Amino acid sequence: MPPDTDPGRRAATVTFGQSGNARAFQRDGWAAAEAGFTWSIGPASSLSVPYRAGEGTLTLEMRVSPMRAPPGITRQSLTIVVNGTEYGTDSLGEDSVLAFPLTGIPSGQGGRAEIELRHPGATAPADHYATDDRRCLGVCVRSLTLLWLPRRAAFTPRHRPRLVVPGPEFQHDIVRGCTGLPPPELMRRFLSLGHNCEFGLVQRHIEVEQPSLLRFAGIHPHDILAGLELGFAGIDDPAQIRLLEEDNKGQLQYLVRCEKYGMQFHSFIPVASKPAAAMHAQMVQHLRFLRRLFESSLGEGRSMFVLHHIACASIAQVRPFLRALRQWGPNALLFVTADDGEVGSVDQMEADLFHGHIDYLMSQEVPDVINTPAWLSICCNAYRMWRETGGGVD
Repeated sequence: MPPDTDPGRRAATVTFGQSGNARAFQRDGWAAAEAGFTWSIGPASSLSVPYRAGEGTLTLEMRVSPMRAPPGITRQSLTIVVNGTEYGTDSLGEDSVLAFPLTGIPSGQGGRAEIELRHPGATAPADHYATDDRRCLGVCVRSLTLLWLPRRAAFTPRHRPRLVVPGPEFQHDIVRGCTGLPPPELMRRFLSLGHNCEFGLVQRHIEVEQPSLLRFAGIHPHDILAGLELGFAGIDDPAQIRLLEEDNKGQLQYLVRCEKYGMQFHSFIPVASKPAAAMHAQMVQHLRFLRRLFESSLGEGRSMFVLHHIACASIAQVRPFLRALRQWGPNALLFVTADDGEVGSVDQMEADLFHGHIDYLMSQEVPDVINTPAWLSICCNAYRMWRETGGGVD
């Protein structure tokens, strides 16, 4: 089943940068457009955007990046105000896609959205770096879209504490008692949305070897979102697949890169064992199979998809992914953050949106250190709550 690409959902589209249309809507607080983006200036910036009529909840989605200064301060606060109503504040660490439901705007009619972006941490690059740029930069904005999305049923958030597993010998019985499934079967209900191979390795620790397109993929969140919206169409295009080489413990191996979505993964196949042309043909077929399998999983609506990335750490930052997943079917989204929450606990934010808490995520410097028991507790809690609210039905 193809994704829902109904153009009637789009109430307005604003693209920033020299080739965009944003200048017609910009009011105060903007720098000159650059290639693909525009910086906001000072503590606040504003736009006036007309939008088309539609049914549902008008939702603002935008792709933004913070001004990463001064050195050592890596996050920027951004507050969204529309028609005088404040709809949320988020903390940006890097390029992110944010979504805010504008629940105060009535359905069924068009109008004009007076949008204010408040970014009190705006600062001049010249105050921190060797540059003459004295502009007081807030956030870098690439796009802004107003969408009419189906209304979500009211839901009261709830919490489940961590699942205590005294030792590996008790794992099977405790997981089955919590979810009705043995650990390997439980972990097959989850599919990684990439970023790195951590969740794929968690599944391997639970003795699950499940082929999936993004299981061991290195990919940025905005490329994941683009892929979800397109069903990763073209990821198996031979012209988009490049073979690189990497040294793995003294052995030269193929590294596979898919340019269309900026995705790459380790093949673990020695360069000396297979000619490049044969390897390229094999990877085209491999990605074609995985893409079809992934699309099938999206359409079935029985999977919970997993995100764990610094740019996917709040409900505003993950709503776009849930929206894209639900275009395909009644899928659910679990996002996991390393924070001060109880390790292994889960907050159910909506019927199909879950927030798991862990003490640390796998680092590039120490790639084999993973808190598998905490991940198992998170998956048990999220799956059980999803089933209790009618999701994940076979």
